[in-house]
Amino acid sequence: MATLLSIQEAERPVAHVPSWSAFLELGFRPVYLAGALWALIAVGLWIFAPHWLNGPLAGVAWHSHEMLWGFVATIAVG
Repeated sequence: MATLLSIQEAERPVAHVPSWSAFLELGFRPVYLAGALWALIAVGLWIFAPHWLNGPLAGVAWHSHEMLWGFVATIAVG
């Protein structure tokens, strides 16, 4: 016996509005965003205002320190 197939219109998907709860649901998402924002700020300071960055380490040494202990560790844990 042959089976009859009926073709129907697909239901329209409900409009999905993104929410902050979805963004904050997983812990790494805010950390990635914060890391990206800090990278922009830090590079901007390093290029345009190096006289504000006085510290115990010179530019390249501080950059190495920041990448190894700050940025990479935060993203790895994130």
